[in-house]
Amino acid sequence: MRAAGPEYARRQLRTLIVFLGLAVPLASGGAYAACPTFAVVGRVEGARSYVDEAGSIVDPEAHRRNENLQEPVRKLLYYVETSLDAKDGRSLTTDCAFAAVEDWANKRAMTEPPRNFAGSAERQRYTIGLDVIALKLTRLGYALTDPMRHWLGFLVDSVIDIYRQSSLRNNLYTWAGVVAAGYALVAPYSRATQFEDEVWRDSIAEITPAGFLPKELTRAHRALIYHQYAFSALLMLRQMRLALGETESASDRAALQRLADRISFSLCDPQQMAAASGATQEMPDQTAYRVPDTFGDGLLDANWAKCAITPPHFNDVNLGGRLDLTARLLQRLAAAHSH
Repeated sequence: MRAAGPEYARRQLRTLIVFLGLAVPLASGGAYAACPTFAVVGRVEGARSYVDEAGSIVDPEAHRRNENLQEPVRKLLYYVETSLDAKDGRSLTTDCAFAAVEDWANKRAMTEPPRNFAGSAERQRYTIGLDVIALKLTRLGYALTDPMRHWLGFLVDSVIDIYRQSSLRNNLYTWAGVVAAGYALVAPYSRATQFEDEVWRDSIAEITPAGFLPKELTRAHRALIYHQYAFSALLMLRQMRLALGETESASDRAALQRLADRISFSLCDPQQMAAASGATQEMPDQTAYRVPDTFGDGLLDANWAKCAITPPHFNDVNLGGRLDLTARLLQRLAAAHSH
């Protein structure tokens, strides 16, 4: 596999932030620890990063503006995720992580309606991260409070509502299934399980016999990137469904394999993807390989090993922290259903 380019450090810079905040006392087993606090974000803001209607050409300045808008939320997520991923059990550090999430829940962070679709898409991504954080907290023995469950449930419902009220059925729809499945793992909720099952069936059905996703082909120069993005969503949704006790059919597995093979072939030779999309292809950067490398479960072939990029790490602030640890946790939950 090819090594990641040196630009990845710059891409991560805004996420790897030194957290500044006021110290507050937190009781933990009779002791007190100084915990950082984070300014509550009432509304997630977003800026469209593309200059064309197809969403295939990125405006660097607009992209930087959007990244700057995300820093306040990512500060909280990164602090909580790194605190949880660094510990095998409960500690003063994980107590602080729990307190930070509880504070945002009590203050109903991010519940103001976004002003535009870009803001809604960013809030959807953060809800996945919060789902995974909630799962990791419960596995450490923390009990989510009623305000925490209701807050997260509100964010999940807000995501589901977008797709119940529109015909949007691209990769973001599949990621919305991840939102719902992640919440169902920490709080039984029939609306979430029904939605994630519907998303799974719809998304699997979109994969053509040749392994293409027709809606992602409309992304022109970024068709390959968005095939891989949709594939990542399907992989996470698949593992969450298994953790919920769902089973994988042979036909579902075959469809995923067709998509995996199409992507891996295109990484080595993008000409067929270019012909199908009508545009030369921009190649995915190292961030696109984090989910497949940790959730791939035997779907990645020799072309992947030959032409993919090796990520320098598997941390994704939008998806709950270290993806390798998340995958292992979900695999353990899935294994429990087979006994």
